[in-house]
Amino acid sequence: MKKVFLLEDVEPNAVLIACFLELSGWDQLERATTLREAERHIDAADMADYAAWIIDIELPDGESYGILDMLKARQARNIFAYTVRCSPSEVVWLQARGFDHVYPKPLRLGAFAEHFEHAVEAA
Repeated sequence: MKKVFLLEDVEPNAVLIACFLELSGWDQLERATTLREAERHIDAADMADYAAWIIDIELPDGESYGILDMLKARQARNIFAYTVRCSPSEVVWLQARGFDHVYPKPLRLGAFAEHFEHAVEAA
C-alpha cells in the first residue's frame, strides 16, 4: 500500500487523521511538523510511493504554499489542504491555487473518509 504524507504541527489534529487512516487500512503515514522538515522529506521522496499529501496551510514557521509548489513541480497527485480557512471563497481560491481538495478544521471524519477514499482510488 502506498504512503500518505501529513504536514501538521498540532498533535491532536495529526492523531485524528492518523487514527482514521489506520482504521481505513492506510498503515504508512509519514509526518512533518515544520516547513523545513516537509521540504527535506519531499526532496528525498519518490512521488510514486505516495497516494496522498495532506498539507496544513498555516504553520508556526509560515504558510505552506511553497510545499504545494514543490509537490506540483514533482508531479505529486492528491494534494489536499487541511485548514481553518473554509469559507466558500477561500476554498475556491485554494483549489485554484492548486490543491485538489480542501478539508476543514475541525475535521469531519465522515466527510473526510468518503472523499479521501474516493479521491485516492480514482487517481
